[in-house]
Amino acid sequence: MLDKYIGDLPIEAVHMGTLQHFIAARKKDGRKSKTVNFGLQIVRHILNLAASEWMDSNNLTWLSNVPKTKLLPINDARKPYPLNWDEQERLFNMLPLHLRRMVLFAVNTGCRDQEICSLRWE
Repeated sequence: MLDKYIGDLPIEAVHMGTLQHFIAARKKDGRKSKTVNFGLQIVRHILNLAASEWMDSNNLTWLSNVPKTKLLPINDARKPYPLNWDEQERLFNMLPLHLRRMVLFAVNTGCRDQEICSLRWE
């Protein structure tokens, strides 16, 4: 996701200013602040590594300091709706067996649909 916004930039040029296009595009796509923050946290982690652990051939870190990466305030989160026991039983009774197992996993773990549907047995 981030590559098309900052992938061509040298690491020294990655900061909140250059991340604004990424933030705006994700929000325009309807992504919640928490989802956008996942991408910003990845950038923050990479920048921290570049300033503290990753060294060049002269034993110098890639960055001399870490640009501040602010996360978005979470003010657009969807309120949770826990199913009561009757709703859960009605839901399970309406589903075919192969989906019941998947929904049981979802109800017990809180994973999102996309995460569950991409699970694969290997």
